Amino acid sequence: MTFLFNINFYVEMAIEEISTISEDIAAMSQELNASIDEINSIVENMATNSDKSTKNSSKILEGITQTTISMEQVAATAESQAILAQDLNNLIEGFKI
Repeated sequence: MTFLFNINFYVEMAIEEISTISEDIAAMSQELNASIDEINSIVENMATNSDKSTKNSSKILEGITQTTISMEQVAATAESQAILAQDLNNLIEGFKI
């Protein structure tokens, strides 16, 4: 009888241990799922921020391009005015006494 009692005791202890381990595995699984959800959220935010950065970079490049075009137009206008000023000086020198 003592032998059966010992066997039952060890079986119950094993069952309790297995139950505890199963509960621990379930808890770890929930924590792992929560961590995966958090990582997914972080990756999505990074993707969104990357997309915004790309769009902002495109806008900056467009602004730089427009500025460059404007500066080229200003340079061309300044060169044209310099030529006109030189022509005017040459014309005025013809009238000097």
